Amino acid sequence: MPTEASLGLHLGLDMSMQMRFGPDVEWVKEINGEKLETYIDWMSVCCMISVTGLPAISIPHGQVNSLPVGLQLIGNFLREDQLLNASHVFQQNTDFHLAHPNLENFE
Repeated sequence: MPTEASLGLHLGLDMSMQMRFGPDVEWVKEINGEKLETYIDWMSVCCMISVTGLPAISIPHGQVNSLPVGLQLIGNFLREDQLLNASHVFQQNTDFHLAHPNLENFE
């Protein structure tokens, strides 16, 4: 697996992690005991990246209970090239992008 140094990355980040949920759930209503009254409340954590103008990409990062999990990487200002390169190297060193979810029991 590539290291931060080999990709030319510097990681210093806050994380927002949420397990998958089914199509019958409109949005996550609570995270760690904090109530989220609206869809916007839930997305407020994620939308902050958009307003920065920084490039971001979501890539496959495995599965939980046969359903896909994604990883979002955020790059430096005007450095989409670094972000795409890091994503490409990650994909070359994993097989997450080859997995297909088992939707047999998922409605």
